[in-house]
Amino acid sequence: MEHKRCIFCMERLNNEDGICPACGKSRWEYRWEQKYLKPYTVLQEKYLIGAVSEVNASGAIYAACDLVLDQRLSVLELETEDPEDFLRKAERLFGNFDVLGLAAVKDYFVRETKGYLVMEDLTQGSLRTAMEKKQLPKRTPDEMVKLFSPALEACVYLHSIGMIHGEITAGHLLFDQEGDLKLVGFQAKMKAADETMAPEQCQDTKRSGPWTDVYRLCAVLYETLTGRKVPAAAERLRKDSLRCMSDYIAVAPGLDQAVMQGLELEMKKRFFSPALLMERLGLDAGKSKRMSGAVQKNWGDLWLQIATEGEQFSSAKKRIRLERRIKKRIAAGVGAVILCAGLGVLGLWIYCEINPGRVLDYKLEQVREAALPSTERRLTDMNSEDYTKQLEFVKENANEIKEYDWSVWHMLDRQAAVKWKRTSDEYAKFYLDKDTLADAFEYRMQLGEKRMSSKVSGYQGNVKVDKTGLQTMTVMCRETETYDYPGWEHLKIIYDVVDERVFSVTYRAKKEEHAVRFLTSVLSDICPETYLTEEEASGLIGRLTKEENSVRLWLNAKCRLDIYYYGEEDFTGGDDYYITLGTSEWGL
Repeated sequence: MEHKRCIFCMERLNNEDGICPACGKSRWEYRWEQKYLKPYTVLQEKYLIGAVSEVNASGAIYAACDLVLDQRLSVLELETEDPEDFLRKAERLFGNFDVLGLAAVKDYFVRETKGYLVMEDLTQGSLRTAMEKKQLPKRTPDEMVKLFSPALEACVYLHSIGMIHGEITAGHLLFDQEGDLKLVGFQAKMKAADETMAPEQCQDTKRSGPWTDVYRLCAVLYETLTGRKVPAAAERLRKDSLRCMSDYIAVAPGLDQAVMQGLELEMKKRFFSPALLMERLGLDAGKSKRMSGAVQKNWGDLWLQIATEGEQFSSAKKRIRLERRIKKRIAAGVGAVILCAGLGVLGLWIYCEINPGRVLDYKLEQVREAALPSTERRLTDMNSEDYTKQLEFVKENANEIKEYDWSVWHMLDRQAAVKWKRTSDEYAKFYLDKDTLADAFEYRMQLGEKRMSSKVSGYQGNVKVDKTGLQTMTVMCRETETYDYPGWEHLKIIYDVVDERVFSVTYRAKKEEHAVRFLTSVLSDICPETYLTEEEASGLIGRLTKEENSVRLWLNAKCRLDIYYYGEEDFTGGDDYYITLGTSEWGL
């Protein structure tokens, strides 16, 4: 046991009276409670635990020390209902030391019913403690807002990787050794309502998203600036008594409006993301903007659903009035640009929902224009620029090398392939990326229900270098994503892991009319150089029998069509039509 350290600050004790020369405290001052770890407990055979430095809605934060590295740390202990879920979330936070407003996680593990995050030294206290002890330094409202900037950026990062914090309070914002605020932890267990819980967390947690963290951040900011807590969400839903900050303090109108918008009860009236809140607050949102694409990809569909479903927290009359206003604007012929300018982010989502066909056609055109230069195969040989440098990268990162008489095969794992950023060129590709193709499929097919699930599998990565002639290098790093739909139908897409453009797509249809619709509607999106009429598509399907259950033909030089028919032979029952569109002779 390492008893010669102060349990409060983890400095070494150099005298026998047990009083720390650094902080002046004795371990006997600590009022230990049985629900917490005992001081001098050692976790994972290396982390010495000291006193509890903070308690927040997630759990307890301990002063700690890494006995191997002789390094002061903080350890957050959380109650967790699902250890595997905790480990998945903790893994996403591990090692992200370059996100300034996010507490650096150096290790994580589960012990019995609790999860542990080993973090940088955050024993300077939380924003909650500083407010309660009235120890916050004197700052203007604008200066206080700047203090929150790294934490806002940390939230944007979490949203960009598909997470929300979900439990932001003043107790989750801790000061580091330089006096900057760091966001710690995440929601590992559903708990009773806390001080900044957003309205949707009281009713339907499946509707939580970046806008939920916006509400919670604004609730903390409101209290920090005014000294008054935002009334509990459940109370506000019954009778909203929240007043503007300007009723309590002298504050710029723009700052007041931004915080109050972030505290709207209706989700769609808030900011979609903390990045938008940062802009309204006048903060530098440069880094956050660069992550906005990933945030929108992860949360855009849910936001669109919320923005077009009507106002969950207002009366039916208000909802009807809003719908009438929207319909009048559309009936008057308001264009997309005017609509977006007039209604902002909400208007854009509404326009996209009302005009999905136009939005899809525009997206297809944009994707095609961007992809055209890279759809043709461009092989690399020993005379190509950077050939030697590329070959060195492959040799250094190959997991396995297989050598034959005429060629050498290097096997790359997915991480190495993505890091290399070299797109596959062994076979041609369609111009569509996998996500745009899936969007086109779902809109054109009009299946009536959204996808049930999706799964990524089957990664294969290799680089082949010929040993003769010009020593041509060809790359093939691909994987498969399968989307499942009701009625045992699915869409399987094989694509390049670097640019995500499609090598082949297979649709399993359970109805003949679905197979015909795919050939007449989706085919021309995938390969716009060709199309099939309904008569032609029906004729191809009609050729399929138990005796002749397949059809193969090249529709043009860029697209191979395979159709296979199986009648009532599998456990799903009924017919099965497997339609594959590919760019090569090989059955990718």
